Amino acid sequence: MRMLSYRGPCAPGGVSNALTRIHQRLENSLDWWYLNGNDLQRRSSRLDQTISSIDETMRINHYRYCNNFLWPVLHDLHLLANYSDSERECYNRFNATVAAWLREYPGASQGCFVNDYQFALVPNLLLGRERSNVFWHIPWPKHVREEHIDALTEIAVGLLGGSVIGFHTREYLDNFIQFVGINLKQFEIDLGSDSIALRSGKLSLIRTTQLVVAPLGLDDRCWRELARRKVCDPGVGQPIPYVLSVDRCDYTKGVVERLDAIDWFFEHHPQWQKKVYFLQIGSRSREGLPEFDRYWQLCHERADAIKLRWATDDWQPLVWIETPKYAEELASLYAGAEVMLVNPLRDGLNLTAKEFVACQSSRPGILALSSDAGVWQEFKDGCVTVEPRDSSLFASTIAQCLEMSETEKYRRSYVLRQRLESNTIWDWWRNFTEHWSACEGSEVAEKVCS
Repeated sequence: MRMLSYRGPCAPGGVSNALTRIHQRLENSLDWWYLNGNDLQRRSSRLDQTISSIDETMRINHYRYCNNFLWPVLHDLHLLANYSDSERECYNRFNATVAAWLREYPGASQGCFVNDYQFALVPNLLLGRERSNVFWHIPWPKHVREEHIDALTEIAVGLLGGSVIGFHTREYLDNFIQFVGINLKQFEIDLGSDSIALRSGKLSLIRTTQLVVAPLGLDDRCWRELARRKVCDPGVGQPIPYVLSVDRCDYTKGVVERLDAIDWFFEHHPQWQKKVYFLQIGSRSREGLPEFDRYWQLCHERADAIKLRWATDDWQPLVWIETPKYAEELASLYAGAEVMLVNPLRDGLNLTAKEFVACQSSRPGILALSSDAGVWQEFKDGCVTVEPRDSSLFASTIAQCLEMSETEKYRRSYVLRQRLESNTIWDWWRNFTEHWSACEGSEVAEKVCS
């Protein structure tokens, strides 16, 4: 089988880390295709091979279309979307170029596992050559503006070339079905089986795509082991409890809203001044794109204002670390946090919440989670739900977490641990691939289903 993703082995981000773990287990039967700079590369049995060089202008404009337009629209943040015909044309060419290499590259293939929105057109372009599965790692929007329908129709048709499309949550699947039902009349939806068929006339079936809900899991045993090593000092120079956040500085993540809540927290809960601080692990995201650059500047203005207002000679209310942390360091920080804040305005899943839960041990912290994160559907019975758009309520929720009894912390930690262990990364892969191979015929299927 071939696996296609935008980022390759050990790249930053939860999706890359998850796919890396899968490839390490299945490296003899799973070729990983990914982009490295301008090169389309293939990793097989830990050997890297450059398949082709991608035209740099096409690659840059593909990137811009993905992040200037598709990213905000798909996260229901259409006011931040910037559309360009030339960028869209390069997105189409980029997908066609990658699909052509997949079709023409020599060697046996049992299908292609396509990951995410950067390659949304590939499944349809592979039709007639090989089957493909797709996993959609971000939301499908609830509402689509009229001027964006044509572009998203193109994406939906591309995805429907796959045998299976996987989503993190039932809501994203339902949003997709609703969009197809309204805008793609050539497809027939079977709500009873969550399938979408393309027919020629009334009776002649051309193909059927199965839709599945399969939230991405985690290698929890690996994270527990990393947390036990304690390779990073969580004190960061301040021997007092800390509230942790780990995310890219991306407007979908609610970083500005979190900073506003921190300011409100210290003003209206002054008893916590000098007794706790907020630790933000947050690197710059998509540098060079205007909306992301403006957001980065806004976040730092907010952070500087908090420090100026509340810092003293012996206490910093907010510590911001811009350098990305490796998994070993993150595990130590997760394990030592009193509270973990995950408060996106809209997020496909958010694996940092799962990583935090996996690293909790003898003295668990509390996960404060926005209901707009996809992972909330799994964790809602054990987390504390936050409302990121209401600074007063958000600040009160932080105080609630810090004041929570040990008994309640252990109860919530137990619930979250049970949820985490019931859906590991291996369960995710098995759940997803079973719909395609039914555990028959392929070496990949036999390994994950045994």
